[in-house]
Amino acid sequence: MITLVFALIAVSFLQISVTYRHAWFYKKTGFAKLLLISLLFAGMNTMMGAIAGLLSEQFRGSMFFGDIYAALTILLILAFKAYFTTRRSKIADNVFDVSSFSVLFMLALATSFEVFIAFIGVGFLDIPLDVLIISVAAASLVSSLLGLIAGRRPNKLKSIRVFIFLASVFYLAAALSTIYYLL
Repeated sequence: MITLVFALIAVSFLQISVTYRHAWFYKKTGFAKLLLISLLFAGMNTMMGAIAGLLSEQFRGSMFFGDIYAALTILLILAFKAYFTTRRSKIADNVFDVSSFSVLFMLALATSFEVFIAFIGVGFLDIPLDVLIISVAAASLVSSLLGLIAGRRPNKLKSIRVFIFLASVFYLAAALSTIYYLL
């Protein structure tokens, strides 16, 4: 269960970084629209988390290597990917014009793939599907809303890499916590 918590925190930091980065498009928007945008992100993340949970349930126990090793590997890859995104990539600084719904929808879909990969790894640890879905939905909604509200101040885009770095730290903690399941 601790792996689920660490993975949720990591995904939340990534969600905050995406919504924080694009929140200045909504500087003068009311709370209702911010809530709708957060619901869109949370809905996409929940859908991908549910698909990942179902997929990992189907593969659990049927691989030639252990499920815990699969979870460890997936979470380690995500930790290093997030870390190197902060170091060498310009992707962390990209901002898209999210004033149209189609671009916003595509951004929500793109960010939900990280949730999909993370929760395939977490799903290998025999966490109940309903707990996984509810926790992804709650964490995504709260982190999206926090990112949108906090990011409405202009000229604060330098701290996005900090959120991604924190995500890599929590992915690493999630990966290392899978070792507990080996004992």
